[in-house]
Amino acid sequence: MRRLLILVVCAAALAATAGCGKTNEQEAQDAVASYVDAQNDGDFEQVCELFSEELRQQLAGTTDTEQCSRFLEEQTSGDTRGEQSVVEVRVRDDKATADIDVAREGEGPSRVTLTLERQDGDWRVTGLQ
Repeated sequence: MRRLLILVVCAAALAATAGCGKTNEQEAQDAVASYVDAQNDGDFEQVCELFSEELRQQLAGTTDTEQCSRFLEEQTSGDTRGEQSVVEVRVRDDKATADIDVAREGEGPSRVTLTLERQDGDWRVTGLQ
């Protein structure tokens, strides 16, 4: 009887932990939120970490995160980036798009669309429009 009770408790614990994982949609939303937070904080290294290697190469001419970070910092030097906020994230399989509003002082918000793709288990920003 005691073994049966232990088996039931173990099975319940396993079932409970199996439901604790994040969905694909939640993971994509987390990646977009991390991107927006990094942009708002001026954390260019984190922004570059979230970029795919292909996007780093396209934007900065290198896949190196540190060089990408310096490039982004130089490009935004003296520029008011504005406060970014997530509007919507749409996920389909291993691809996603995210609409982000960028509010600059004295201007209305402008919309930026990110494309994301799951690469090696992580969501990466693959394009900016």
